[in-house]
Amino acid sequence: MTLTTGGKDWIATYCGVNGCFTNDNVITITSPDDGSTRNVNTYYAFVAVCLCGEKQSTRDFPVVAGKSYLDFLAANGGNEVSTTGADTDWVYDHVDGGYCVSGGGGTEPSAAGEPALAGTFTVSTPGPVSGIMDISNANLRWNNSKGKLDIDDISVTNTSTDAAYFAIFARIWTAPRSTCPTTGTPSWKGPDLTSVNRNIATTRLDAGETDEINYDGYVGAGTLAPGSYVACVELWANYSNSALKDELAVA
Repeated sequence: MTLTTGGKDWIATYCGVNGCFTNDNVITITSPDDGSTRNVNTYYAFVAVCLCGEKQSTRDFPVVAGKSYLDFLAANGGNEVSTTGADTDWVYDHVDGGYCVSGGGGTEPSAAGEPALAGTFTVSTPGPVSGIMDISNANLRWNNSKGKLDIDDISVTNTSTDAAYFAIFARIWTAPRSTCPTTGTPSWKGPDLTSVNRNIATTRLDAGETDEINYDGYVGAGTLAPGSYVACVELWANYSNSALKDELAVA
């Protein structure tokens, strides 16, 4: 990972709130394409900064808080950072207030009195990660010109004993089929990818939480020969977001 303490502090300062990362969509970013603005969380604000760094023409564009990728680069000791890899994964894993400016510059309060006993709790070893996928209300769409597979409204429930990360993986097979094969080579396979930067998309769910996941499969125009196909979806999960992405990358 090339992200330094100075780089992390820069992200917390200009892509965060009160010197801390935030998962709330309150950070305003500006598009270098048309000047439009939108509010995002710390992770997506940092991704926008990194995207500007990928083109020479936008490296000095003020994408967030009047700051550019070159401003970040200086704070990060000249170490380049891309939209994929360990650096952006680290920010994603800590986006929910998991990092504040070093040296006490964040929002943590100083002590203002004697400590008081709040209660007792038990730390236990999490059980195996598990979840339930329900596709009864899922909606599949195929965009032939773009070669893109969309499967919306996949309901996922975390049945683990602790919060975990979940992702959808799809395999495409020639039709007709009444069941999904467990062996053999599919016509195409791939994880759910974000539309912003084509990174592997994961969803964090608390224990017992249910949410709907929309799968975006960038198959590619012309990848599949003309004919009929079936799409089979799989639910993948891990307590570690980075470990889950590593598993999906080689699935």
